[in-house]
Amino acid sequence: KNDTSLHGCIYRRSHFIEGNASSIPGLILFHTGAGPQDMFLRWKADSLVNDKELFPNGCVVLIADIIGDGEGWAWTDRLRYETVRKSILVPDEKGERNELKCRIQAAIDTLSAQPGVDAKQIAALGFCMGGHPIIELARMNVPSVKVLVTYHGVFDGVDRLSHVSSNGASSTSDDELTTTKPSVLVCTGEDDPFVGKQDLAVATS
Repeated sequence: KNDTSLHGCIYRRSHFIEGNASSIPGLILFHTGAGPQDMFLRWKADSLVNDKELFPNGCVVLIADIIGDGEGWAWTDRLRYETVRKSILVPDEKGERNELKCRIQAAIDTLSAQPGVDAKQIAALGFCMGGHPIIELARMNVPSVKVLVTYHGVFDGVDRLSHVSSNGASSTSDDELTTTKPSVLVCTGEDDPFVGKQDLAVATS
C-alpha cells in the first residue's frame, strides 16, 4: 500500500534442490514486539525446517516483517515501535486494518513464490503481537491458508474490528459461513497478564 520496505527471512533445508517436483508446505512466522530480527524466531524457523519427524519432506519458513524493521530497532527504540504498531494495528473508522492486510498478503505471496512450496498448503504461527496478523488472516479467509496458531497472542483493540459487534457476536453473513475457513488454534495461559480476558473472548468468538 505504501513504500515501506519489509525485511523477511526465508529458511529451508540446505540440501533442497530447486526444481524438485515434490511440493512442500510453507509456514509464516509473525514476530513479537521484539521485531522480525528476534533471534528466537531464527531458532524457531531453523528447528521447524530441520524437523524430519514433523516435516519428512521438508518445509519452507518465512519470518515475516509487519513493521518494516531491517536493523532490529523494534526492541531498542520503543517509541518508534509503538508509533508503527499503532499505525498498523489500530482499526480505521470502518473497523478495518488495511495496511496490516497488505503486509500479511505480501508475506503470503512471498512464501507462495518460493521454489518447491505448495501454494495451497500454507500455515501461519504468531507470537505475542503476532497474534494480530493471525486473527486478521482468519478474517481475510485466504483459501491457501489452512492452519493458524497463536502463542501468547495479544489482541488489544479487536473489539473495534468491523466483523465484531458490541456484544462480541460475529456479523459474518450466512453465505460467508459456508466458505471453508482455516483451522485456528489460540494458545494462551489462563493467567497471562498481557492478554485481557475480554480481548481473548472477542478474538475467539
